Amino acid sequence: MLTLLPSPSPFRLLLVEADDAVSAALSRGIQRAGWVVVHARTAAAALQMRAEFGPDVVLLSLNLPDMDGGALAARLAEQGGCGVVAMSGRGDAAGQAVLARGAHDFITKPMAIRDVVARLDAAVRRMAKGASSDTMAPQGMNAACLT
Repeated sequence: MLTLLPSPSPFRLLLVEADDAVSAALSRGIQRAGWVVVHARTAAAALQMRAEFGPDVVLLSLNLPDMDGGALAARLAEQGGCGVVAMSGRGDAAGQAVLARGAHDFITKPMAIRDVVARLDAAVRRMAKGASSDTMAPQGMNAACLT
């Protein structure tokens, strides 16, 4: 069995998923990898929590009760400041569409937790690489992560 090693400093994830069973399983696995996870069930709650929580990455389902997940991904990408990783069981066409709307990555459900964590870690690295010396690193990162 693969053991997930905790991150040296906790990164912050906003998980946007309407299905409680899926969100519980994802939260447990991602927390074991050292991430701090908060959960929103709707796009409206996600937008509010994003402002309050300041996540490094948003992991969002495209199937939300109050807004198309692709539209939420586009809004989050416009706001900037965090990585956006979308997930759906709809496959490649949905992935291509959400990537075109601003998501940084796409995962097809079902997926292994280790793959999700690897994608989240990669999103943080991309965000850090894009940060210049006069900008702040994502929450939970220190200056050493930018070099």
